[in-house]
Amino acid sequence: DDAGVIEVNVSVSVNGGADWAPSTATFRFVPTMHAVISPDFGPQAGGTPLEVFIPNRYSKDTAASAPRVDACCFGFPAPVLTPAEVLPDGRLRCATPAWPTAPAEAPVGVVEPDGRCQPLPRATYYYVEEWRL
Repeated sequence: DDAGVIEVNVSVSVNGGADWAPSTATFRFVPTMHAVISPDFGPQAGGTPLEVFIPNRYSKDTAASAPRVDACCFGFPAPVLTPAEVLPDGRLRCATPAWPTAPAEAPVGVVEPDGRCQPLPRATYYYVEEWRL
């Protein structure tokens, strides 16, 4: 996916910027993918409906042909997968899996079409012990 990627030609100076020469090299600026999850905490027993929003993952022109995400993944390096539902506005909904301990932190990601779990920057789900009133 090249949405938002900008590629520029690289020029080289060997005299502190007084003179510049073109080169055959290019540099690619790749936008950082930020995700928002809601809620970001829940019980150790799992089952909490979690919504995942990845803004600007695909441009309007490429969204129709974007690879479909079928699962969310929790924890690394051996992630736990849960099925994902794609909502009409592009958000994903999946249920959190049960977790062996609480309190605990689980990085959240999405499963790419090739089966890899792609972690989402700044997307951490916090497992908490059940509240008793």
